[in-house]
Amino acid sequence: MNIENECLVCIYNQALKSAKNLNCDAKTTKKILNDTAKILIRYDLDVTPPFIAKDVYKKISKRVGIDDPLKNIKKKSTKEAVEEVFEKEFIYATRRKPIVNDVTMLEAKKAKS
Repeated sequence: MNIENECLVCIYNQALKSAKNLNCDAKTTKKILNDTAKILIRYDLDVTPPFIAKDVYKKISKRVGIDDPLKNIKKKSTKEAVEEVFEKEFIYATRRKPIVNDVTMLEAKKAKS
């Protein structure tokens, strides 16, 4: 998929969110946004969004001196995903037998009728 103009705005907003998540001051945030704008201008619309985002995050990494500027976000997202899966599996495991019992009871009622 080639990049659309809406994708450019999204990447720019991601850079801003990254700066906020990294607790960057206003001056550093402005530099990150300027860097991002320069990167976005370099590309035509015949590349993919991840191709450009890779360069943006590499530049953010250099600007703030952190190898993985998304580490905390990835960690939080992974934790939330695991909790969600665990919750769904728990609900399934605890409801499965009552559902079977409910069906068995309904079948028994039908058989009596």
